[in-house]
Amino acid sequence: EGQFDRLLRAQEDERGASGDDDDEGTEQIKYPFFTEGTNQLLQARIDIAMYSLPRAKARVERAKRRLADPDEDPEAEAALVVKQAADFALERSEIGDDRPLTGCSFSRDASMLATSSWSGIVKVWSRWLTSDVF
Repeated sequence: EGQFDRLLRAQEDERGASGDDDDEGTEQIKYPFFTEGTNQLLQARIDIAMYSLPRAKARVERAKRRLADPDEDPEAEAALVVKQAADFALERSEIGDDRPLTGCSFSRDASMLATSSWSGIVKVWSRWLTSDVF
């Protein structure tokens, strides 16, 4: 039996002893709902507020800017890019490895191309020759 159950039973016993189960005419016991904390607790709360309020203000200002200017909203920008990409058509594709390519880069004189893939292999491509580099 927990403390809460003991309190409820004590309250019921108290009501039964008075002979009145109605709340009318009986004075309710008022428990304090607030107790003053220590000065350290007050200072901690002030420190938290001083840290949090400027950041909250900045978030609200950012939200207002995003509302006023949809270009400020990264989600709206992403949606616009996806919408624009829907118009693209794949005209050709190159196979560079057994697994999808992760990157490519041309040499400065554009005579060679280096590709990397998910397999972990880097390939150097020239016009006539392909060599694997590990």
